[in-house]
Amino acid sequence: MAKFCWLLAVTALMLTGCTTAAQREQARVARAQSDCRGFGFTPGTPAFSRCVMKSVLAARHRNALQYEGIYSQPIIIKSH
Repeated sequence: MAKFCWLLAVTALMLTGCTTAAQREQARVARAQSDCRGFGFTPGTPAFSRCVMKSVLAARHRNALQYEGIYSQPIIIKSH
């Protein structure tokens, strides 16, 4: 029974770290909006919208480069 409770707790902790693509995109937009407000742009203006759009696109690009860097490495299998 103790093993089951431990496994249940570990599984619950793992699942709390999972986010959907939509949740990640919402977080990316919220960060961009916050950054653009911090840069002095006024929400609701075309300049603010451009700032948010450019920031989100840059974040997507950074994420793609990071993903590419991690997963484009060859896998080397050594046999003994």
